[in-house]
Amino acid sequence: MKLGAGRKMLADVIMPEVGVKLLVKVGEYVEQGAVLAEVYARSQTAAGEAIAEIEQCYHWSEQQVKPLDLIRDII
Repeated sequence: MKLGAGRKMLADVIMPEVGVKLLVKVGEYVEQGAVLAEVYARSQTAAGEAIAEIEQCYHWSEQQVKPLDLIRDII
């Protein structure tokens, strides 16, 4: 939402040209320096802020990580 692709309030404008495209799934092996995501923003400042926040979401492991289930539960 911070980039403008969603809204907090009904009156907020949605900007369909912004967002984040994740290129790597949990459990996939990646080489150092690999591109993990693409950020689409309206300014360099907004892109930098989004990148800093996204980087905090990633954790690295020397051990193989089990991929997440696509379906968590059926209700």
